[in-house]
Amino acid sequence: MKKLSKNTKTLIFSASGLLVLIAAVIALVLTQEKPEIEELPEQPAVDPRLILSALTADDVKIISVINQSDDYTIERLGVDLFDMAVLSAVNAPADEIKLGNAARYASGLRARDIVEESAKEEDFAKYGLAENSEAFTAMRVEFNDGTSLEIYIGNETPTTEPMTYIRKAGDNMIYTIWTYYVSLFKEDRRHYVSLNVTPSYDEAGTPDVEKLIIECFGDRHVIEMFQKADENDIVLTLNLHRFTEPIDVVIDYTDGFPLVHGMFGLTAGKVAYTGSPEEMPDTDVTGFDEPSALIEMTANGKKSTLTLGNVYIEFGEGENDDIIYIYGVHSDIPGVLYLFLPEQLPWYDINIEKIMAGTFHMPFIFGVSDLTAEVGGKVLNFTFSGESVDDEAYYLDGELVDTSAFKKLYQFIIGAPAENLFKGNAEDVQQMPLSARISYQYRGSRPDDVIEFYDAGNRRCVIAFNGVPTYTSAFSYVAALENNINAFLNNEEVVFNY
Repeated sequence: MKKLSKNTKTLIFSASGLLVLIAAVIALVLTQEKPEIEELPEQPAVDPRLILSALTADDVKIISVINQSDDYTIERLGVDLFDMAVLSAVNAPADEIKLGNAARYASGLRARDIVEESAKEEDFAKYGLAENSEAFTAMRVEFNDGTSLEIYIGNETPTTEPMTYIRKAGDNMIYTIWTYYVSLFKEDRRHYVSLNVTPSYDEAGTPDVEKLIIECFGDRHVIEMFQKADENDIVLTLNLHRFTEPIDVVIDYTDGFPLVHGMFGLTAGKVAYTGSPEEMPDTDVTGFDEPSALIEMTANGKKSTLTLGNVYIEFGEGENDDIIYIYGVHSDIPGVLYLFLPEQLPWYDINIEKIMAGTFHMPFIFGVSDLTAEVGGKVLNFTFSGESVDDEAYYLDGELVDTSAFKKLYQFIIGAPAENLFKGNAEDVQQMPLSARISYQYRGSRPDDVIEFYDAGNRRCVIAFNGVPTYTSAFSYVAALENNINAFLNNEEVVFNY
């Protein structure tokens, strides 16, 4: 493992007036007299010695770089496509833009000034151009026409403009060049690793997340996709996922999307290491022997894991300039050690109440075979028939009922609200009065579901899902449910506001 630079401080540890102004400026410009156009003086010709290379990126074949921390080669694979063998060897995703920039900068080099026309070899060091200088970097570019150029890159100049000293191999002429064009050649291979850890997809193209296991600081959350019980079953919900651990809670599709699909389009803040996984920094640095978090995703049958470890702090000059990162490695890219910003990792702070669905059980009507509603001393047994709007029919105790009226009642029933998670003692709920029960039976082999509403007092109710007290909500829904059942039986309108 390479030592940290002595110049880098780090710490590792566990754990509307504008429109008026614009209008005024435009009016002033329009009312001013146009000045006479003076002819510009003839520009001096560029000193041909300043043009080190006049080719383009399309002419680049190979770029070789040797600096004080690394050596690597960038090769052309095709049109606008380059590769670094040291990255592809460990399946590290390359940043194609940075590789392309290397080709553009290496092929069109033009110096700014000539500092010395014939410097002595013993003077190279003061420019950082001696081979043993800390800043010394050698860059060689080979072109498709068989020609090549090798330059040496040294210190930045002590001027306000960002300039760097360079010279050509075999030439003692010292130049300055804009630092922007040569600084990337001082970088090691990590600079060319893409920070896009995993592919991103638009919402329509995102693969199905079948299961997500999140273990973070000793807490375990499991998210699963609603599955069909058999090939004839119908998906019974508008939301696609639910927590199955630590409790059974439906996840709102929109609010939960970043958590459920966070392993897609995952980006990192920096790259700490790339190379052989066996030579990755020790676990006492990364913390991977006792991870702070493990995120395991199964999507379209493929399993992948993100392991997160210790915190790494990069100190800034001011108190508020420190940057906090977290070490991480992805199972698909074992040769890259990433540094993630906390905001790039949605799994560290899971608040189920913030992402749970406000309506927790909304089975598709054509997937239900029977529904029993018990409320206000009445028991109503509904039977569902048909597979679409073309042949649907609904019965109450064997008697055909009005389809439109029943579907409005059904819409109200499945709109039972979940306002908060139940955080009390489950045994206490059994002592509360049972106010309503809704039972669902489904087509296919899907198990039945039972939802019970208990009067908790203070105009609140506890909602138990399949016998487990899970939510709390306003008791007004239960009262409205009884009123709407009576309205349906009396051929009156179902009311949705309560």
